Amino acid sequence: LYLKTVEATWDPNERLSCTRQAAEVAVGKLGNTALAIKAWEQLWQLGDAVDDASRELSRLYRLAGRWADLATFLAQQTERQEGAAQLVTLRELAEVQLSGLKDPDGASRVLEKIVERSPRDPIALLQLARVYAQRKDWSNLERLGGQASGRDVPAHAALDLQRLVADALWEAGRLEQAIA
Repeated sequence: LYLKTVEATWDPNERLSCTRQAAEVAVGKLGNTALAIKAWEQLWQLGDAVDDASRELSRLYRLAGRWADLATFLAQQTERQEGAAQLVTLRELAEVQLSGLKDPDGASRVLEKIVERSPRDPIALLQLARVYAQRKDWSNLERLGGQASGRDVPAHAALDLQRLVADALWEAGRLEQAIA
């Protein structure tokens, strides 16, 4: 009934109100997160109340442990965004790839996009270095550490990055690269 009600009205405020009510009933009374997700997905697809729908879908996907759906959703969001908002969503996507999906390869691809778009981003650089170390991707880790000072990164962040790289290489028995 909810889907028919939302499709029948053209008023975005009424659609948002119906979605909230349906989600509250689904989670609160029925204990069914999947129904709430379906309601918010419908609103998202219609393009109404995008901020509300984004926030709720992100929250509900996490609550339900639907990491693959959250990753797909975040990737779709980045296509609609620009600038700082896109970078924030890409960071969130990298975290979902790494922590939720346990996919360091996917996380490194996302972090590489961030570093490509924002080469001075100390958070992305440090996260990327950690992922390279986790993947035992020593050549990329060493390259990233070597580029730290040349990226015009804040001095303290460059030192943190170089230390992280040196520590990871040292622990891996790559002593010569760690000292260089």
